[in-house]
Amino acid sequence: MPSINKGFVSGSVAKSPEIKMFGQGGKVALLTISVDADKKNPVTGVWGPGKIEVEVSAFNSKFKQTADACEQFGRPGTMVIVEYKLGQYTWK
Repeated sequence: MPSINKGFVSGSVAKSPEIKMFGQGGKVALLTISVDADKKNPVTGVWGPGKIEVEVSAFNSKFKQTADACEQFGRPGTMVIVEYKLGQYTWK
């Protein structure tokens, strides 16, 4: 059975992207996006407006320079829409 592994998130850049270089000239931008989301107050139990932060990793590739675009345009407060693929990582 085929699986769907794609999603979208929209919000504003919470802080300046962290840029890291790795072997053979590769680059990754670590971007934090602030998204509006209702949250339940743990004391009162009442739902109200809140924000969550989503961490995104953007890589440069042979065909797309996504990390470069995040570095150039990813200023705090900038509104963005991100299309992503889910990933699961484990470390030993």
